[in-house]
Amino acid sequence: MNHLVPSLLALLSLGAPLSADTTPTKPPQKKAEGPATEAAKAYDAAYAELQKKAYAAALPLYEKALALAPNRPEIWNEFAICLRNLRRYPAAVRAGWRAIQLDGGKTMQPWNAQANTLMETHEWKAAQACLEKVEALHKDHAFVAKGWLNLVFRMMAAGESRGVVEICRRATRLDPGSSLGWIDLGQALAFSGGDAKEAASCVEKGKTMAEQQKDAARTEYAAQMLKKLKAGEPMAPPVAPGNAWQSLPAALQALPETDAAAIPLPTLVDHHFALAGGGHLSLTLPETWAEAPGNPRPQSQFTVTYTIPGTAGFKVLFSPSNGPGNPLGIKATADDVVKRLLPMSAETELPLHEVTTPLLKGYWVLSTDRKSVDQEPAKGEYRHLLTALLDVSGLQCVGTVLTNSKTPAVVDPCVAMFASARKVEPVAKK
Repeated sequence: MNHLVPSLLALLSLGAPLSADTTPTKPPQKKAEGPATEAAKAYDAAYAELQKKAYAAALPLYEKALALAPNRPEIWNEFAICLRNLRRYPAAVRAGWRAIQLDGGKTMQPWNAQANTLMETHEWKAAQACLEKVEALHKDHAFVAKGWLNLVFRMMAAGESRGVVEICRRATRLDPGSSLGWIDLGQALAFSGGDAKEAASCVEKGKTMAEQQKDAARTEYAAQMLKKLKAGEPMAPPVAPGNAWQSLPAALQALPETDAAAIPLPTLVDHHFALAGGGHLSLTLPETWAEAPGNPRPQSQFTVTYTIPGTAGFKVLFSPSNGPGNPLGIKATADDVVKRLLPMSAETELPLHEVTTPLLKGYWVLSTDRKSVDQEPAKGEYRHLLTALLDVSGLQCVGTVLTNSKTPAVVDPCVAMFASARKVEPVAKK
């Protein structure tokens, strides 16, 4: 697990910007009397950043707009979309419920946005309830059908088979000319143990439609589904390592009866990531941290990046290993890291700190870039590097903190996050 690069400067510059979420958002509605001028300016500026997918920049502008105009549902809805793209899902769900409350449930946009956010928390029933509202309020049946199919795909990818066939049938009733609807119905039937002949018939029907519509990609997709059906292969959608979701507090799992904005957010949130071969890895971290996929190294299953919007000089990366790791054990890996860091560090000694829980064993080390001792780090560089090497139930992981401060207020939450790592084995299918 030789994950290190030859220079501390390169180590301190690792990472990638937050990736963009492709979730569309509706342009701001024409503003009536109010919000106040300052609120309108903040709202317009926030929307401009949202359109540029600069979600961290948009966040404080939405917060300012809502502080000045707290009863505008369209601001709450866009705020929820911004939070979703920062992958702060409990906060996004809370904002989404508040948008629905203030709108009176009369328009479909907040319901649709909320359904998409709830899918990120695997709250399937709550997402379905939102899509039912979308269906009741929106006349574009093809649009609504796509929402139902998105829910089905996400459910199957998570291993959930209950209700997927019924939802697919609902989508095909709404949009009988959708080739994807029929293909997905066939896949859902096979995935949930339904009639094999009906499953193949549905996929064939979807393939014929795709051919008639000259949709080459969908035709090929149907052909691949048919091959799997004939070979008796598993029909679950492929799940890439790193596919992520988060746990949602019970108070936010359905539309609250009281002001949603008054519901306190959890201090810590459980983040879950699919692992290669099944099962998942979980981490617990502060609710205020934004999450984004990072650039995985060849020896890593995936890399996830954490930042705190509005906080410069701080970034956390976490990567599970692709392979079995160092056969000499995690201590040997940690010792090797110290040897590589010492020549580039301001410290003459780099003590290893042990992390041990019933589910993991590991070590962390904190070093300072020798070049930054007498000067401020340049943009994109960092003064300190905290490296954590963990063995999580046999899965070796690397945690990296890039920071310009090594105070306990910065270091302790990072160490606690690494110590929270736990591996959940896949459930054996009967």
